[in-house]
Amino acid sequence: MATRNTDVLSVPLLEDSTMSTINDSKNRKKLPWDKILTVVYILFLCWQLIAMCLYLVRAFTCFQHKIATYTCEENAAFPHSATVELCWLITRCLQIIIAVALLPRLTDFPGFKAVMRQLKSLPQFWSLFFLLLAALSRYAVLFVFSERKTSFYFPLVIFFALSKILRVIAVSILNVTKLNSVKHQSTIPVLVFTKLTFLIMFIDNLLPFLTSLLAFSMEVKDLGHQDEIKYSRDVLSMYHILEKFGTSFLYFKIMNFFWQKLFSDETNILSSHSSHSSAVE
Repeated sequence: MATRNTDVLSVPLLEDSTMSTINDSKNRKKLPWDKILTVVYILFLCWQLIAMCLYLVRAFTCFQHKIATYTCEENAAFPHSATVELCWLITRCLQIIIAVALLPRLTDFPGFKAVMRQLKSLPQFWSLFFLLLAALSRYAVLFVFSERKTSFYFPLVIFFALSKILRVIAVSILNVTKLNSVKHQSTIPVLVFTKLTFLIMFIDNLLPFLTSLLAFSMEVKDLGHQDEIKYSRDVLSMYHILEKFGTSFLYFKIMNFFWQKLFSDETNILSSHSSHSSAVE
């Protein structure tokens, strides 16, 4: 009888011990995903900065030969530099998509319908939109008419154009995204990473803007001589206007937006009426 009672009492003890072992095993297997994702994102931002610098090296080398990077040879400046440039463009587009997808969820965001209604009455948005059309027109000319093509020509032109479209979308959405509200809805490290993301996006527009000015000063031409002699002087004049002013001024406008957004979070930057207007009425 005593042996039977001992067996009955030992069963719950064994069950408790087994459950404790399982829980300990689960706790040991649980990975600190927040720390892992933080490290991954830091490395991602570092790659963006490194890739921008490598792009500048490639661009300067190609400009010395009076040609743009998408018509330059694959190994200009350093081995596989065209591959590095393409990877930079792809990850740059990915960074913009991540920012547009995540930042509105971390802040007081009024919703996409409210943003669309407001954009229709913002003059700076329409200026940005028409500059985007000018830049895309330039890429359309390059895509169709240029005969000086390399193996990386089409991917580079496509991702240069796509990155500009995504930039304008990002500006339109982040214009009404109040970054400082992150500290009320999340943690201080998240706010720091948010500001850091905007800083990287500012640099990501500053360097291409300076690169475009460098291209103008070094008389770099997208179209080769054989391409230019096929078209009338009026067509070429129009194209060079798009080449010299459309793309550069677009970079400047977007760069200026991110710079102001870092310091004037409560300001509707795309509105020219009031520097203290709220983002959404």
